[in-house]
Amino acid sequence: MAYEAASGTLEAEDVTPRPSFQVLRRLARKRLAVVGLVVIVIIYLAGILAPLVAPYDFADTDFANTFAGPSLEHPLGTDRLGRDMLSRVIWASQTTVIISVAAILTGGLALGVTLGLLAGYAGGRIDDLIMR
Repeated sequence: MAYEAASGTLEAEDVTPRPSFQVLRRLARKRLAVVGLVVIVIIYLAGILAPLVAPYDFADTDFANTFAGPSLEHPLGTDRLGRDMLSRVIWASQTTVIISVAAILTGGLALGVTLGLLAGYAGGRIDDLIMR
């Protein structure tokens, strides 16, 4: 017969959690790190969604409300031209997000390509050194 019935019982293997889950579990234990991560995510989301989140356009002026203090209409107040400061902070975070992503991609790509070319061209000990 080509097939035989399996005999015996299945033994449970020791299953270790994935390293990414271990990192997330360790991060979740540190409340200050979680709070910092939440703040950074909120800032990035506000920057990405600036046209939807900002209450006013960054350049809208209201000369009747120059140097107004914080209020319900302008939570962070206004500047010397009557522009809403909260809107300006949100729009500025969009610029920050764009520049930081561009810098990370450019720097990572340039460094990765340079090291990859060096390791591929030189090989040997230099390749081992770069790969460690």
